Amino acid sequence: MLEAGSDSAALDLIEREPNIDLMIADFAMPGMNGAEVARLQIGVKPLQSQPRRIVMSQSEVLQGLDVLVVEDESMICLLLEDMLKDLGCKVVGMAGNFKHAVELAERERIDVAILDVNLGGQLVFPVADILSGRGIPFVFATGAGAGSLPAQWQGHCSVQKPVTVDMLANGLGRAIREQRGS
Repeated sequence: MLEAGSDSAALDLIEREPNIDLMIADFAMPGMNGAEVARLQIGVKPLQSQPRRIVMSQSEVLQGLDVLVVEDESMICLLLEDMLKDLGCKVVGMAGNFKHAVELAERERIDVAILDVNLGGQLVFPVADILSGRGIPFVFATGAGAGSLPAQWQGHCSVQKPVTVDMLANGLGRAIREQRGS
């Protein structure tokens, strides 16, 4: 059994130990009170020893962007944050519940957003409406696939969970290009 005392230590441990089959983590998300600590069990696949490859033109498009992450699974938030850092982005807000997502979508300075479709049983589409109204590009992240999006959002940029850094870079790049009309 291996233990990590912080988020960054846990991510370092995952990268150093390629044979981890199960991880159990206790932690709180921003916007959660002490009683709402999440316990999460996930399967961890061994990482390849090769460095992550990102299409340079896509990476250049994403450099320095302020990103809102709306996701209710804490470990996925941490992984997305790590991927976004690899892409040169800055996470300006993380929302683990619908109310916090709406607050950040309405007031935060955001260049692009990642929206988990299902936030603990509540659908994220009103948040998508807010971002769309503000002219902010976003990508849906869903485990159910793009075909599960309602008719209004069919064809909108989405990524299938589990997401890789390349999938995320391509999805964010596409969302930005479509918003700009190029």
